[in-house]
Amino acid sequence: MFDVYLRLVADDGDPEAVTQALGVAPDESTRHGRPSPKTGRPYGFSSWTLALGRAVAPRFPNLRFLTFAAAVPSGLASRKDFAEHELLDFDQLRTLVSREHVERLRSLAPRSVQLMTSNNMILMMHPELVKRHGFPMLQVEPDGEVRAMPIYEGTVGNLLTEDAGTLWERVQERWSDPFVVETLSAVRSMQDWAEATRRLDYHFGTDEVRRRIDRRPPYTLDDRTSDQRHIASMTGPASGHQL
Repeated sequence: MFDVYLRLVADDGDPEAVTQALGVAPDESTRHGRPSPKTGRPYGFSSWTLALGRAVAPRFPNLRFLTFAAAVPSGLASRKDFAEHELLDFDQLRTLVSREHVERLRSLAPRSVQLMTSNNMILMMHPELVKRHGFPMLQVEPDGEVRAMPIYEGTVGNLLTEDAGTLWERVQERWSDPFVVETLSAVRSMQDWAEATRRLDYHFGTDEVRRRIDRRPPYTLDDRTSDQRHIASMTGPASGHQL
């Protein structure tokens, strides 16, 4: 079992830059997003994923799955203005997992490869979704601390010193905490999600966590990498893996 994480950054999604980086021309049939302030061309994440599917998969004969998953506003990615310029918006997330887009990607990969996409919206842990389906994950930090919600700060105890069942009860209680419900229920966009992350991190984080957050450098727009939304690509030999 192995995982390979790929990140591609090309100036404003320039087809020539993508071609140079991958050795294969991207498909320009689908382009999404606001025009770049530098070139006026719309950002095209579809071109990148199509190019990755075509260029990477044939190079690994034992490859059995390839998953394209959207980055989420967690940690440094939750900083003010980061989501607007670096992450896919909700319309682009819908395109990423649309049947048409997925079938297009699959047509470019070897038939032996199981290709999937994920918008990673489950990681938001929207109260209605959690209430209806639950969330089958308990995240344990290296020091044994148990995080109540995977992408948000805030632990509920330590697995090395406390009963796992008790910790799981605390995790579930956090999901329905009034502050969590109010904050996440208001999310309507990626920028809203990033703001919700900041609020949750600061509210449930320890004093040390809050000091670390306060030390984070502000996000500044970089002309070299602006308007290039991030998609994480995961590959490996096992089938049926879904982010």
